[in-house]
Amino acid sequence: MDVAEWMLEAGSRLTVEPAKREAADLRALLRFLYLDGILETDLGGAMPPVARWRGAHYPRR
Repeated sequence: MDVAEWMLEAGSRLTVEPAKREAADLRALLRFLYLDGILETDLGGAMPPVARWRGAHYPRR
């Protein structure tokens, strides 16, 4: 729950691409910590996906 809450907070202050990178970095860290035996549970799956509308783009002038 803490992981999801942290990512939601980070997502509220970041734009889409930096939020996606942040999520990927944290997911990788959590999986590493699990594989290294530091975490008992793989929390990489606890990361919520970063939402982005398909085909969304800035309007043309």
